[in-house]
Amino acid sequence: MGRKAALLGFLAIQVVGISLWGVPLIEFVQAGNPVVDPAQQIWSGGASSLIDSNFRTGQEFLLAPTFDPFGSFLTGTLFMAGAGLAAIIAILLWRRSMVWFTVGVSFAALLLGAAGNWYIATQWQGDSAFPPGYLNADLLYAFSRAFNLQFYIGFALYAVSVVLVIAGFATKERPLGYQFVALNWIVITVIWLAMWVVLYVIPHKPALG
Repeated sequence: MGRKAALLGFLAIQVVGISLWGVPLIEFVQAGNPVVDPAQQIWSGGASSLIDSNFRTGQEFLLAPTFDPFGSFLTGTLFMAGAGLAAIIAILLWRRSMVWFTVGVSFAALLLGAAGNWYIATQWQGDSAFPPGYLNADLLYAFSRAFNLQFYIGFALYAVSVVLVIAGFATKERPLGYQFVALNWIVITVIWLAMWVVLYVIPHKPALG
């Protein structure tokens, strides 16, 4: 695979990533739902949600903790940042022809990314109360699924590329797009960092007192 072909493949992957985000956003807007919800939202993603009831009225209600972007999302963000940093180091090592160091750091990047993605997914498996001012919870979840798909595609491509390096098929002279695959991994980590700040941290209004 030549450099030009690898670059075109990288650009094609970015187009796929944009479409993964664009489709749910377009569908959501066409449905006429408010993008930003002015009321508190309750997201229930757990099979064993905490249900309480009022014996006077007979009504049941969901007990959901207030969403905190500095909980599991912060842990996932730290892992994702580490994954991106490891990918940057791997590219620098690759350019210095330090192949086996590149392989080791690349594996670290993959493991850190997998850990980060697990913590991110954990947030959606439980119950959360999103205060007013957040994007519609359904749209947030749709964006999370889009990110997951983009993550899995990037993970698979990076893992296959590392295997090709180990097998000797990908070399400094014939990289088979290794640097572009690693660069795509960095793009994915940057996307999550931007998501975390823009979609979750900025709308967060900590309780006073």
